[in-house]
Amino acid sequence: MQTKAMSIEDAVRLHVDVGDTLYIDQNSQAGIRGLIRTFAGRDAGFHIVCYRGGEVVPDLVALGLISHLTTSSLASRALPPHRIATLQRAFATDTLQLSSWSLHSLTLRLMAAALRWPLVPVPMMSGTTMAIRNFGALATVENPFTHDSLLVATPLPTDLAIVHALLSDSSGHAVVLPPSAEGGWAARSASRGVIVTAEHIVDSATVRRHPTHRLISPHRVLAVCPAEFGSHPYELLAGIPGLVTGYAADSHALAEYSGKLEEPHEHLNWVREVVLGTKDEEKYRARFPAARFRALRSTFAAEFQRGRRQARESKPKTPNKQQRSSSGRKSLASLAPDSRIALTGARRIVERVAADHIRTLLVGTGLPQITCAVASYLMRQQGLECQLVIGTGVVDFAPGLGRRAYQLGSAGCLTTGFEVYGVMLGGQDSRSLGVLSAAQIDLSANLNDNEIENGRQILTGAGGATDAAALAAEVLVVARSRPGRFVQNVDFITCAGDRITSLVTEFGVFEKSAGNGQLRLTRRFLESEQVMAALVAQAPTWATDYSADLEEGATALEMRALNGVMLPEMGRVGV
Repeated sequence: MQTKAMSIEDAVRLHVDVGDTLYIDQNSQAGIRGLIRTFAGRDAGFHIVCYRGGEVVPDLVALGLISHLTTSSLASRALPPHRIATLQRAFATDTLQLSSWSLHSLTLRLMAAALRWPLVPVPMMSGTTMAIRNFGALATVENPFTHDSLLVATPLPTDLAIVHALLSDSSGHAVVLPPSAEGGWAARSASRGVIVTAEHIVDSATVRRHPTHRLISPHRVLAVCPAEFGSHPYELLAGIPGLVTGYAADSHALAEYSGKLEEPHEHLNWVREVVLGTKDEEKYRARFPAARFRALRSTFAAEFQRGRRQARESKPKTPNKQQRSSSGRKSLASLAPDSRIALTGARRIVERVAADHIRTLLVGTGLPQITCAVASYLMRQQGLECQLVIGTGVVDFAPGLGRRAYQLGSAGCLTTGFEVYGVMLGGQDSRSLGVLSAAQIDLSANLNDNEIENGRQILTGAGGATDAAALAAEVLVVARSRPGRFVQNVDFITCAGDRITSLVTEFGVFEKSAGNGQLRLTRRFLESEQVMAALVAQAPTWATDYSADLEEGATALEMRALNGVMLPEMGRVGV
């Protein structure tokens, strides 16, 4: 068959045009570097479509190569988006237009483009500020069968997709990495085709041994570009049995990079030196010690294998009534704030799983991870079964805090965000609970993760939170207070509060009142005067005369769960 193998720079020169709409996989850092080397100094005017924009676009923005960004998240493992000065300045000066969507709605729009549908239902966007901001791509229509109103969106076609693969042969049979947040629809929606960057170029027989991981039709592949460590400095979550493993994030390189992101001039100089100063990927890799790359692979492999061992050993136990004894309870007020939030949130999760037979628990990032890890431990001790899922497609995993390779190795299934949100949370007979946090929360339980004060500061973005809040049967929010977090009205509605039933903070539990759907303090951890003082200091608009009951103290079993999760050596313990 005809070879399509070439350098990234040659592929970009041949197939990318000024003004293109490009989908870029967050793992294809090598593809981003190829775009920079080819288009630096030109008015490229790209429209970039991606799921994790904070890791895809900053360097392209620094060189002025982007005019429009469509994304579900600006999260970055290098630095929080509000501290990436290049992005904040571009949004503030309107040199970069931002279109924010949820992860699932973005996937649906790409799918509609691939299938040539004229529109696609996106009910999860209802009630959000994103639905207002994206007015030109959204409309409310009447369902001709039920006569209810229905929110629909236009397709999102792209000109070209740049996707990173673990393996590919030279003719374009590529092994892509599970889990896949968008399920391959981004590559299918690209009208001209796909540029594949691959960790390894191998013979066709090797690739054909893994047909279930080939989501891209080879006839759509325009070029295959060798790019070993093509996701560097970020991690590559690749754990397909029998194949070479992925690698951990390069903490040294990320520390150097993040130090430049807070000042636009230093960021630009870094891009010129590190990317433009290396003419190809081989020269880029030569900047770093070879031993470091070997260490990144071995670190990932060790965590991945540890996760696989945990999955084999972790089974629900027979309930032990003695373990659940209430004697010797420890006051929650004596615990650190995050500990009391995590424990109380975990109690609510266990109660809902037991009472409503919840089968799927969607785990948000940050404090929700800790809360769900504690809940997982307690559910095991009580013989309860509930699969934990991450919106990118990691299903039935063992929660190891911050250890994505561990979670990947322990997973019972690696699927897509389309499956998680569309079927596990929102599908037929779905019994699901979402656990989220947010930058801002109001008394109606609306959540904001997009922006503060009419765009003065751009935040992480919706990710899958909008989808979880709209599609899960019930939603629990866990959040520690800080000035500006608990407000009367959020500045931007990322998640409508309709299905959010409870909020756990470090001073108590808030629940929706039956009358007006407002959050009210129903359980407290501190003395009433302390609760009022905390509310006045952190959330004056929430400070009314509460007479909530005191939450029960922690049992010995609950303290073991907390210690296993909160201590650094956690993850070695079966949770």
